[in-house]
Amino acid sequence: MSTGEGVGEFIEDPASADLAGASNVLVLSPALDEGVREAYYETFLPVDPSERTVLAVEYSRSPDQYLAEWKRHRGAVPERCGIVDVGEPGATAEAGSVDGAKVARIENPGDLTGVGMRVGDFLDTYGGPDTVLTLDSLTVLLQYVGLERAFRFLNAIASQVREVGAVAHYHADPNAHDDGELATIAQLYEGVARYDDGDWETKRR
Repeated sequence: MSTGEGVGEFIEDPASADLAGASNVLVLSPALDEGVREAYYETFLPVDPSERTVLAVEYSRSPDQYLAEWKRHRGAVPERCGIVDVGEPGATAEAGSVDGAKVARIENPGDLTGVGMRVGDFLDTYGGPDTVLTLDSLTVLLQYVGLERAFRFLNAIASQVREVGAVAHYHADPNAHDDGELATIAQLYEGVARYDDGDWETKRR
């Protein structure tokens, strides 16, 4: 199956129709808005969790918080789930398991090599058209590393996602970035989705 066909399986809402065939999508929405999160799950993660493989790179929430969000909005956690828990205060460095999800912990948020290795290992093993990677959030990531370094890191991740035919969503709060910064990041991705006035605006690059 081609990468485009794999992505098409996840486009079930008219608001996201423009993103059919987009492997990597920049998702722009206000942080910490529960209504926006619900809209995100309904529009971009509509498939039954039992049919989904997910890798979450989390700079913003603990593994428990991330999985609780899945339960609120989809009723269950994904069938196969990995979490890269980055920079959580007080977290141990050892890998572990939370509610069936495999968790790898990176203590230093600036350790892009460590994060990249965990992402690469997961995609090499589980990558495919039923796999979604989420990175939440670019806004937090850019508090720890410069834009140029982040760009190289994100470009490598996006290339791996394309190679295995998966889908990736990279979250950012547009209110925390200037237009130039967002334009630079958007170059990496085939699509952009922005939440505005209660709906998603989508654009294919």
